[in-house]
Amino acid sequence: RDYRVNDEVYFTRHPQIAEIVFEEVLKSGQDRFDEYFRIIGALDIDYDNDRWAFMSMTKARYLLETFSNREHIAGIYRLARERSENDPKLLQQVAIFEMEQGHLDEAENLLQEARRIEPNDSVVAHTFAELALKKAVGSKHSAQRNKYITEAIKVCQELISSKVRSSYPYHTLVKA
Repeated sequence: RDYRVNDEVYFTRHPQIAEIVFEEVLKSGQDRFDEYFRIIGALDIDYDNDRWAFMSMTKARYLLETFSNREHIAGIYRLARERSENDPKLLQQVAIFEMEQGHLDEAENLLQEARRIEPNDSVVAHTFAELALKKAVGSKHSAQRNKYITEAIKVCQELISSKVRSSYPYHTLVKA
């Protein structure tokens, strides 16, 4: 029992053990959604540990693996955006989710909002490159496809030349 949070907690040194416990205790998607909703609603993101937990819990790729019901993910993001307004990292994660749903215009709007808040964020810039690649794949005309591929390459080259310490721009460049 952790009296600071007034709840039962389980500590593990290995994330795979925590994952097994999570999957065994919260078997249904609705149970998982309810627990996520409860936790995100209770986090105080002004504290570093809670902020780290919040950002970990709102990673698009993780949510897409955890929840088969996309409405659950959308609900989590609605609450998260209420809890952390004008957060470029959260907007970027929501944009990734929207991209995976094929909502490329909505993803672009979210990324533009994130860039407005944090103009020099390399992670947001990289997601713009990934969005351009998604648009290229969906393009019906080769001129439009080439335009988007060129856009993705340009963003990646700018990130690489700015000495961003990440393999992501290289990976996206190779895909382009």
